[in-house]
Amino acid sequence: SSEEPQNRRYYVQAAILANAIQFPRVLLILAVVNPVLAAASAFPLVAMTGAGLLAALLLGRTAEPAQAGVSLGLRNPFRLWPALQFGALFAAVLLVTRAAAAQYGGSGLYWASGLAGSVDVDAVALSMADLAAAGTASPPFASACVLLALGANAVVKTGIAGSAGQKEFAWRLAGAFAMMYAAGAAVWSFSR
Repeated sequence: SSEEPQNRRYYVQAAILANAIQFPRVLLILAVVNPVLAAASAFPLVAMTGAGLLAALLLGRTAEPAQAGVSLGLRNPFRLWPALQFGALFAAVLLVTRAAAAQYGGSGLYWASGLAGSVDVDAVALSMADLAAAGTASPPFASACVLLALGANAVVKTGIAGSAGQKEFAWRLAGAFAMMYAAGAAVWSFSR
């Protein structure tokens, strides 16, 4: 957004859409690995998706056409190194969440989910699915941990947007995230 301020609105819209799509992706991961946890998480994640799509729609409404920009360089999606990095991160998150659950119970899982979610939400979702399947965490509790991980991830993304982009970009993104997470928190609190 710093290099092409005339297209800032479109960058905000794209960032919001990318994050709104993250919620059904996490729901799909949970549905494959632990359908009970997916059911416990479905309503909040659907509400967050809807709020994100609405925020993107509202921010994308403009009469101004987008300015021509720089071509994006695409990379090979079939690289081994990112898969190995994710595997290592998942193993670390699983180890930390199990240790936190054993040592500190529920509060340890909240902390571990928030910290790990700031880096990668999928690893937390898979770890919570595993802990819920093992009976270490109830589905509503594991769902709360996944939502906490998503929230921590949004805070980090907003910080990155503020440091790498312009402040207006970060504030708009933060507003959209607030809308998404308020919707998810409200639905989660009523669906428990």
